[in-house]
Amino acid sequence: MRVKVALWSPEELELDHLPLLEDEKTGVWFQVTDIKQYLYCPRLVYFAYVQPLPVHKPAKVEEGQVSHEELKSRLLRHWPRALPRGQEVLLDVPLVYAPWRLTGRVDALILRDDDTAVVVDFKHARTVRPGWKMQVVAYGMLVEQVLGYNVPEGYIYLTRIRKAQKVVLRPSLRRRVMAIQEAMRAMLEQDRWPEGPSGRGPCVACEYRRFCNDRF
Repeated sequence: MRVKVALWSPEELELDHLPLLEDEKTGVWFQVTDIKQYLYCPRLVYFAYVQPLPVHKPAKVEEGQVSHEELKSRLLRHWPRALPRGQEVLLDVPLVYAPWRLTGRVDALILRDDDTAVVVDFKHARTVRPGWKMQVVAYGMLVEQVLGYNVPEGYIYLTRIRKAQKVVLRPSLRRRVMAIQEAMRAMLEQDRWPEGPSGRGPCVACEYRRFCNDRF
């Protein structure tokens, strides 16, 4: 059975508007992708918000952005077999939740006929990397708060090998998402220079490498 795939439209879910971030005066707003960055290296978040520096995006980031646009056009024509079906699939769904000061954009949201939904995060990769699971959990939590759907699970879809990894939104993972947000906010409010990753692997191709004098 063919799956109906469409780009996000607020009218689809009777959502009149989303709050404007610049109108909020309640502190720093995080993006869901900051959670992934923090788990990869807390200093990425520190540099982004406390001490912005002029850096060039790595080639792999540019490649991923191009691949994502190409993938989106393909998804409108054909939904991957490795992912679950539903009544409808919406692409590029923006989410903003003021109480958490958190925003994000879900790659795909699968709507089911039992008032549940499934989030999908597409990655231009062959293996799942640290932090991606928590990113999916955070997206699912935002969908629940903003759109009112119950999100029991999500998926990381690896486009290079066309396989999906299921992520169950367990209570322990939900609590960890909230704890990470608190840790990031405390780091910024206290202007605290964070420790780097436990190993030096993430530093090799990091765009901020030359600003961390204690890594090499």
